[in-house]
Amino acid sequence: MNIVAVDHPLPRFTDLLRGHARTRNTVATAAQQARAAAADPLSCPERQQSYRFAHRVLRDKALEAPHRLLAAVRDGREQVVLARMWATAARETAAHRHRPADGLGARLVGRGIMLVTLPEPLHAGEAYCALIAARPERPVRYLLLERSLVDTLVGGYHLKAVLAEWTPGGVHRVHYRLAADEAAFLDAATTLLDSSRK
Repeated sequence: MNIVAVDHPLPRFTDLLRGHARTRNTVATAAQQARAAAADPLSCPERQQSYRFAHRVLRDKALEAPHRLLAAVRDGREQVVLARMWATAARETAAHRHRPADGLGARLVGRGIMLVTLPEPLHAGEAYCALIAARPERPVRYLLLERSLVDTLVGGYHLKAVLAEWTPGGVHRVHYRLAADEAAFLDAATTLLDSSRK
């Protein structure tokens, strides 16, 4: 390996940021941002609330204190806990435009495993449902069945969802496409969880 000596100093970090300096928030800039947000269907407040719930509020609770969520389901308090979390997501994103929590619920689907159902997703990235696995002597897993950007037809099946996972380290992984079906999600999630044991 050859090492080359450089006789001029490396750029400072602030020099690298200079090209990305923030623009002043003028009336014209605010109007331009509002037009861009209106043109982008993914930026609507309803999507932000649903997305925030699945990808931040529920995810954080699932990865930090999954046993509290499991206990709430066992004690029959899941609706109260989920409604509080849904309201938190609404406050953080769209205080004046709440999306109804129709379909929000939870149930146990195995030992240390719970399924959370969410309102029907309207936009890509929103979740149909989430699976929290906090099984004894295994790492906590948080899986999502997310609406996909495209509806792919494979073998006569519409694969309009993806199986995704958030890791405790904050990494969002997309595993593979699925039908937007709870049973298909549970089968695929079970296979994924079982394969991680080997």
